[in-house]
Amino acid sequence: MSRPEKSTIVRFRNQRRRALFRSADLLTPNLAGRIARDIWFTAPPRLAATPLPEGGRPFEVESLGAVVRGHVWGDGPVVYLVHGWGGRGSQLASFVEPLLAGGLRVVMFDAPGHGDSDPGAAGRGRTHGVEFGKALDAVFAEFGPAEAVVAHSLGTISTYLTLRFGWLSTRRLVLVAPMVAAEPLFDQFQQALGFGARTRRAFDRHLDEFVGVPMVEFDAGFQASYADPVPTLVIHDRGDRQTPWADTVRFVESVPDARALGEMGLDYHYDHATPALQQGVFSAQVKLSRARQLPVIVHTREADQDTIRILKDAGKGEVRGVFHCFTGNAALAAAALQLGFYLSFSGIVSFPKSDALRAVAATVPADRLLIETDSPYLAPVPHRGKRNEPALVVHVAEALAGARRTSAAAIVEQTAANFEALFGKR
Repeated sequence: MSRPEKSTIVRFRNQRRRALFRSADLLTPNLAGRIARDIWFTAPPRLAATPLPEGGRPFEVESLGAVVRGHVWGDGPVVYLVHGWGGRGSQLASFVEPLLAGGLRVVMFDAPGHGDSDPGAAGRGRTHGVEFGKALDAVFAEFGPAEAVVAHSLGTISTYLTLRFGWLSTRRLVLVAPMVAAEPLFDQFQQALGFGARTRRAFDRHLDEFVGVPMVEFDAGFQASYADPVPTLVIHDRGDRQTPWADTVRFVESVPDARALGEMGLDYHYDHATPALQQGVFSAQVKLSRARQLPVIVHTREADQDTIRILKDAGKGEVRGVFHCFTGNAALAAAALQLGFYLSFSGIVSFPKSDALRAVAATVPADRLLIETDSPYLAPVPHRGKRNEPALVVHVAEALAGARRTSAAAIVEQTAANFEALFGKR
């Protein structure tokens, strides 16, 4: 599947072809529907290979009789990278090194009919989202349970189909510019080719028979409702010209059991994006949180005043949430608390040189206190310098208890209650 701008639509978008489809709609709608189906599932030209990070090991697995090829890096919990229609695994290569630095194993593959993989069961020159999902399941069978799946575009629906019908399981999902639903694309495809209602009925029928999944169910929101809920991060550029931002917003609103939006905020320490760009995105996210009445998870670094200003201006006093991995001073703590936010402390509060932070932590009202790990980073003393994990949060509680002159058990009980108050079922 693809956006309506894909080459297989544009190539046939001319008056002669439209006239032929209009005639066929009257005379041979079943044949016209089958031809339209074949056009829809025509695979685009394969993208040229792009450089991959060093150290990857090539692999091959079999899916529905076809060879699926990919690369794997590192050791540790596995993250799968799933590309979209017309893409290839190397499009997601920029994810590899940061994930490796986090102690994760990265598995990247090319879907059938894409990149270096063989054509799938649909035949040479054709493929579809279910084949994508079957390939992901075959790769999963080789490398095991997922810490996370990062899926782009069509990879989103394929991943949800695999979670529902296949062996795949994952602790987290990251969806980049997700393709949300197929039905609106079919409508635009119909308009581009100019066929009528009779051909459309035949087209829909041939689609269902060809893929094996009713196309009305080829919808991320529909499939997500059948998958076990997992923490899900959705990333989308508001200016995306192929995958509408509005579709993604509707999808996010439909995801069951959503408890918060984020992580979001401002970070001026690194020069990854200008302050102006960050502020615009952050403001839009805060407004979305206000509209959805969901708490936000805020990241701020060297941007205290702008962070508070945007929360005030865009949130209009109606947005609450948590400043995660709080390392700010007393002034930032007071401003955040005045807005109704919680402050969450990580392993940093246990570091020997964090006296100033412990002093701030000692003053936070008990009912506004949270603890976290920020895994896989910032492991608390006595595990500093090692890979962090949720089990080590007990040491954060102990450090916080020392700063507040109470027991670790009291910190655990209070922060658990605070978590439910902020993020409990809505």
